[in-house]
Amino acid sequence: MRVSTMFPLILLGLFHVTWASALDSCTEGKGLPIDLNQINGLWNLKVIASRYKVESLNKMHYSYAKISLTEKEGTIKEFFNPLESNNPEPVHLQRVEKKTLAYKKVIGEEQDDKLLTFLQVHPDMLIINSQLNELIETSVLYVRSTLYQESELKHFKEWIKCNELPYVKVFNVTVDYAHKCYGLFEENTFPEETENNFTSWHLVAKSSNFMDHHYNVRILYTARLEISREEEEYTLKEIITAPIDNILLELKLGKSIKEGNIVLTFETEDGLLLLGVRTDTGRTLYLASRTPTVRQSVIKKFKTQAICFETKYNYFIPGSIMVSDEGDEACARELEKKVPINFRESVGKWILTAAAHENTEEVLHYILSTYGATEITIVNDKVHLSHKEISQGTIRTLDNIEVEESTGHIIYKETPSGIRAAIHSVSPNCILFSPEGQRLFLNCHANHTPSMSEISQFVKYATCLNFNKILIRQPTSSLCSKMPTEVHTLDVEKLVGTWKLAAAASNIPDGDVLFPNEIQFIVNNGEVTITDGTWTSTAQKIGNSRLQYTKGGESAMEMRFHEPLGDSLLTWVGNPKEEKIFLVLFSKTGHATPDEFTRFKLLASCLSIRVVFLKE
Repeated sequence: MRVSTMFPLILLGLFHVTWASALDSCTEGKGLPIDLNQINGLWNLKVIASRYKVESLNKMHYSYAKISLTEKEGTIKEFFNPLESNNPEPVHLQRVEKKTLAYKKVIGEEQDDKLLTFLQVHPDMLIINSQLNELIETSVLYVRSTLYQESELKHFKEWIKCNELPYVKVFNVTVDYAHKCYGLFEENTFPEETENNFTSWHLVAKSSNFMDHHYNVRILYTARLEISREEEEYTLKEIITAPIDNILLELKLGKSIKEGNIVLTFETEDGLLLLGVRTDTGRTLYLASRTPTVRQSVIKKFKTQAICFETKYNYFIPGSIMVSDEGDEACARELEKKVPINFRESVGKWILTAAAHENTEEVLHYILSTYGATEITIVNDKVHLSHKEISQGTIRTLDNIEVEESTGHIIYKETPSGIRAAIHSVSPNCILFSPEGQRLFLNCHANHTPSMSEISQFVKYATCLNFNKILIRQPTSSLCSKMPTEVHTLDVEKLVGTWKLAAAASNIPDGDVLFPNEIQFIVNNGEVTITDGTWTSTAQKIGNSRLQYTKGGESAMEMRFHEPLGDSLLTWVGNPKEEKIFLVLFSKTGHATPDEFTRFKLLASCLSIRVVFLKE
């Protein structure tokens, strides 16, 4: 939540992006061959030059960008101190030239007039120009990290002079802000008040760009943040107790907030509060907790956040940091290794290989799962993710999953709780799912058997997060990635006619399994009737792809159909609540081809139900 007056975005309106390359005095060199994999990623701003004076540049001490380009379009997001512009919208680009890496900014459905050309001057250096007609208006140099070629920087400065760009700002890139700060600050909602619209937090640490003598006392003290609300007005108080309460900051928020003041809350772990404040005094970053103490790893992360917040005076409340042992420090190091997945580089099917859970009850539920797979695809240059799992003979699919490319997060929209999960890379062949606060899953490529090091890394992650109930899957489950696909949109007209039994499988004991020799579907004005000669039922359509029917006084059974719907009919019939599962293969003649039998037996095997009848 941002409680402030709006601060204008500095660079988004200043330039549109272009790359330049090895510069020699007043001419551009050919640059490196275009390689989008080398260009895409995080870059620190080193130099910006413009024809126009921009006062807001004086307030900037660092900036970095996340660039993502394809052959047809692209995006760029610019980041600064989070109090200035924390989560800007990406600039959308559209390719306009094929020979050079040139784009134009897309505003709504229209293209901007300015041309953006991208060229890479060095593996670790990029130049971005914006030009209107033949006139270059802005030129920007990015560097990959704190290391860069001084000769290329010199060439760029000479080139700026030749193009008569009078307003130049050079940034002192001594910190790799791009890789240190990316993802550390995501705005969150203001904390909810508890009883009587009031909440109190244990202050654990603070970092300011000014010295605060109150925290330099040489005796033990405690501190807290208090947040109260009256109608639409909030009051934030910073209180230090040494030995009596002393209010150091009292800030009114809401409609009456003072011009120029900013208060932001950022996403962090449950039970923690990360709060950024800017007043006339300066900038302060607060870390508070529901509990009196926090882990060493939380403090280590806070120190990095303070660097990105551009504060240098760090204060830690005595007794607020847990006494760490070697195991805690090792966990902190392991958890920091997690790298968010790059969805576009991870297209394909990922098979469930291992799972870790917090309690035994969850393990007993998931131990019955025989298969799980997640597939990542790109359709119309948009990332799509779907998930399929098999448990107790039932196939469950999730297709409506929202992908957040910038953070590596996904949201399972079809689940009642809308579970949010982070996906991290374990290795080129394995990825780690971590639905927030619940469990961990390790998925690997379908044809990849995980190595001991990959399994070991997963176990370390799980143990550090206290998910100590770990299940390792057999690699043979990857065979189920070739299961027949369920029909997404059922054309009931293709069911019309009499179908004869060719094969059947079930989880019902032998003596209780009775299959009809044939079954008939009758369709009249879209209404489906099912009969085997001894009973008749009118089926109800479930969604676009499934039918439901009842037989006599028995409970409702669901029918699912698998591709292709032709001369054979591969159907799943069941009531999972009663643990009744059937897989039936029908055909017009009562016989099936070897390929159809193979598909049937594969699906029965993946559903973990035995074949009870096979007419070969």
